[in-house]
Amino acid sequence: MKKAFAILIVSFISVTMTGCWNYRGADKMETVKGVAIDMGPKNGTYLLTFETINLSDAAGREGKVMPELVESVGTTIYDAIRKANNKLSSKLYFSQMQTLIINQTLAKEQGISPLIEWFLHDNEARELINVVISGEKTAKELFNMKPISVDFVGQEICEIIDKDRYVLSYIKSNLIYEVYNCLNRDGIALTLPIFMIVQNGEKPTIQADGSAVFKKDKMIGNIPAEIVHFSLFVTDEIDKGILTTDLNNDGQDDVALEIMKTKTKSSISFDGKKIKIKINVQSSVMALEIPPGTDMLDVTSVKKISASAQNRLVQKMHESIKYVQTEYQKDIFGFGKMIYEKNHKLWHKLSKDWDVYFKNAEVEIKSNIFIRSSGMSK
Repeated sequence: MKKAFAILIVSFISVTMTGCWNYRGADKMETVKGVAIDMGPKNGTYLLTFETINLSDAAGREGKVMPELVESVGTTIYDAIRKANNKLSSKLYFSQMQTLIINQTLAKEQGISPLIEWFLHDNEARELINVVISGEKTAKELFNMKPISVDFVGQEICEIIDKDRYVLSYIKSNLIYEVYNCLNRDGIALTLPIFMIVQNGEKPTIQADGSAVFKKDKMIGNIPAEIVHFSLFVTDEIDKGILTTDLNNDGQDDVALEIMKTKTKSSISFDGKKIKIKINVQSSVMALEIPPGTDMLDVTSVKKISASAQNRLVQKMHESIKYVQTEYQKDIFGFGKMIYEKNHKLWHKLSKDWDVYFKNAEVEIKSNIFIRSSGMSK
């Protein structure tokens, strides 16, 4: 009886668990790769532009899929999506969506929280969507560009962000779940990458250009790319990249070091009046370019290059922190978050005036750069 009952249960489960309850064929879907959100033509409306793949026409194009843009206006995100579906023979499908582009005027005037929450809570959209700000007048303009390496702008933005961390480290990225966490967390201000249209020879294309900085969920300004780069050292988010320095102090960088590994440790104290921040950066690098005649087997020469690079890194990190303190007074580095996590009682005391404490914080930075190998002389 027990065996018979077990067989009955297994059979029942096998039948009921087979397949997908909401299965749809690929030819019945408009797969969305990216979404651009602009302010609509009337107050209180959104203009959504969807970059899609229409797989139903792929056979007619010898299997090649190309981007198709669909526009829709609605009083809410869902309203715009529903109206877009009415224009299509297939339903919009968001599980392959890679990028959300937000108009900067919309981000400044209305805030981005409602947009983030809709896509994060949608049952199809993934939590790994890249969120960026358009540096152009509209967000949809970016979708009109022809990508260089792939077929879809939404995909190219995603790949540019992903590859940057292993090449230059000039982009501070935030996936949609990270954006939500940052907006709902104490002691850290949100930043998002800005993408603009630039010329690539005779043809325009897209490129990352600094970061947007936010006060709560509203954009208040932008940070240059170089400031973003050295800010990533502060927040221990550097994987790879290039450090340059002026070894001969003649006003021209003549040394290029490739970062192999870097680690930043920070500590924060409060003396009753002022926040004091200590930052220590340890980096292992490879010398890619050095001045002609430099002997990399000579300990003195190696130490001279290391010292020059250390001084440059400390200087640039100080400049980046000071820039943010002076221009925006918003803690994009998460120093307040560190206090919140380690000393909640102190954070409760400082939180109401944290922008003031952050602006006036004293920062001490130390750097140790170890040259592990050398490349070619110029």
